[in-house]
Amino acid sequence: MTVAATHLANDILEAIAGRWGYLDAAAKLAGHPERLALFLTGREQEITPVNIEIWPSLRCNARCPKCPYRTNGARHEADRRNASKRLISLQTLVETGLGTQDVMPIERWAKMAHEFRQAGGLSVTFTSGGEPTEHPNLPDFGRIARQEGLAWGLYSNGCNLTADLVNQLLANSPEFIRVSINSWSAHSHD
Repeated sequence: MTVAATHLANDILEAIAGRWGYLDAAAKLAGHPERLALFLTGREQEITPVNIEIWPSLRCNARCPKCPYRTNGARHEADRRNASKRLISLQTLVETGLGTQDVMPIERWAKMAHEFRQAGGLSVTFTSGGEPTEHPNLPDFGRIARQEGLAWGLYSNGCNLTADLVNQLLANSPEFIRVSINSWSAHSHD
């Protein structure tokens, strides 16, 4: 990184922090000045993403009316396929193959994690598209992330977070587990 690019990157960080009064966006940039310098010097094609978001499951145990994945139709097929399966346990769905089209195969995640880390990736967030905890092998996703040297975190609606599952997830050292406290109606949300 050139001295000029470093100075320009620092000027941008100070401007962002000063304008918005907080360092959230600036902190993300400040944590990766080498990537910012590549961008500022026109070498975008050399930038590797720092984080990827992975959807372990397209299934969801909630039907939030404002969910962007429902309103844009992204989960329509998964919801339709799984409507008749809601009374079958997730483990049974996977063991019998009935529900495998809506969960990411662990082998696919292992390959992706390895390739992402080899390319210079640093972290992964297991997130929506469905509810990540609907995947019966979610703790293995965290284990694989750590084995590959990736930091990882989880966004969840919290409905499936039993003490046993939380302990399994914590055994794989997540950076965070964030639970949504949104609700399906204004009355119950408040």
